[in-house]
Amino acid sequence: MPAPGRAQEAWVNLAVAPGVVAALVSFVGDDDLLEVRRYSGPPAGPLEPRSRVQLTSDRRWLPLDIAADADRVLLSEARFRPRLEFRANVLAPGAAPEPVTWAGSFVGPVALSGERVAFLGSTRTDEEARLDHLYVIDRHSGAVETSAKLRGYEDAEYDDLDLAPDGRAVIAVDGSLLTVAPGVAPARQAGRFSRPRLSGDGIAVLQEGRFRARAPVLLAPGAAARALGSPSTAVDAFEADDRGAGWIANGCVLYAPRDGAPPAEPPAGPCPRAEVVHEEGDQVLRGRRLGVRISCVAAPASGCRGTALLGGRGRFGRAAFRLPPGTRRTIEVRLTDRGMRRVRSAQRHHTEAFFRLSARVRDGRAHGTLGVLVDRVR
Repeated sequence: MPAPGRAQEAWVNLAVAPGVVAALVSFVGDDDLLEVRRYSGPPAGPLEPRSRVQLTSDRRWLPLDIAADADRVLLSEARFRPRLEFRANVLAPGAAPEPVTWAGSFVGPVALSGERVAFLGSTRTDEEARLDHLYVIDRHSGAVETSAKLRGYEDAEYDDLDLAPDGRAVIAVDGSLLTVAPGVAPARQAGRFSRPRLSGDGIAVLQEGRFRARAPVLLAPGAAARALGSPSTAVDAFEADDRGAGWIANGCVLYAPRDGAPPAEPPAGPCPRAEVVHEEGDQVLRGRRLGVRISCVAAPASGCRGTALLGGRGRFGRAAFRLPPGTRRTIEVRLTDRGMRRVRSAQRHHTEAFFRLSARVRDGRAHGTLGVLVDRVR
């Protein structure tokens, strides 16, 4: 959705279930939230506008988060005047909003499954209310079925919470997984995890590794983490159910069955098989050679093969590279005569020469630092 103002940006929070798609669209200008619109409709569309809140008054109910289950939407909201208040409603087609019973606050992400609601919140509703507990409650009575206290000021993103029909819930807080279930003591698993999704008796999750790349893995009770796909620094979405996991990486939708064999390498097909991240080096020109760092995040056994380019089509310099998967190397790009003239011109004006950096990758995709500065010449 385009933002209505020139200096505004639009941010979308999406919730999807088999019978409904819901979206909160927030418009931000000069780092201030200006307006929130809510849309919903069936997966086949269209998405219809349901509400519009312009932040002209602290007395308006401000949407905080949405979740979806079956054909229903859970909407949490807050307002600040005449006093700080929170509320949540379950919205079903053709029915009046059904309030979720809870005397405290809904501060963080929410999830809906059957007759249960999970959320980060507090029993308080004053100015001191903050993310201090993960709760799973009966949405009609407000009875707490299970809960766990967070440590200090742990934080969670709005897509890092999941809830199962039996009351199990999992959330990633500062990279660790916190799991709760009725009648069972809360459990923690340290690591660099995000976007956990309950899958059968385990958890499908993104795990951060080398080069800050994230790989989809399955954490099953009593077993080591099992890879579901290749690592990537360009993962844009991740979801899972009892059958498997799906995610978007490098512009492709990928899927792995839960009980499939761990991948030995990125699969053949129309999607990029190699991912390269390019970065500037130490910004020192040695003769005609300028160092750039190339990371081979993922690739088939043959590795990442390609060419680093300075300027469009490498008019200022180029260098071929070949790296094994999971490695990083500094390669030297030899500047062309045109590139050297650019450096000398910058020196005359006491400035730094800038070269746009890109890479061509065989059967793959490259991204990373936009350019390289020449700070010193030796």
